[in-house]
Amino acid sequence: MHPLIDSVHPLCTQEVLDYKKCGEENAYLGKLAVTDLCEPFKHMMKACFREEKILRKELNKKQVEEARSAWRAARERAEAAAAATASGVKG
Repeated sequence: MHPLIDSVHPLCTQEVLDYKKCGEENAYLGKLAVTDLCEPFKHMMKACFREEKILRKELNKKQVEEARSAWRAARERAEAAAAATASGVKG
C-alpha cells in the first residue's frame, strides 16, 4: 500500500481501515473496479489527512512557542542573576 496509509494516523484510523477493507473486499474485481468502488473512502481518508496535518502544524506551532517562552524566561533569569551578582560585587 501507499506509505502514507501505512504510517500512523491517530485521527484517521477508521478512515484508513475502511479504505483498506474496501480494497481487500473488492480485490477480485480488478484494479479499475476497486478504484471506482473505493473512491468515496479514499476521499474521506484524504480529507481526514488534511485535517490531521493542519492540527499537527498547530500543535507544533504551540510547542515551539512554549519552548521559546521557556528559553526567554531562563535567559531573563540568568541576566537578572548576572546583574544582581555584578551589583553585589560593586557595592
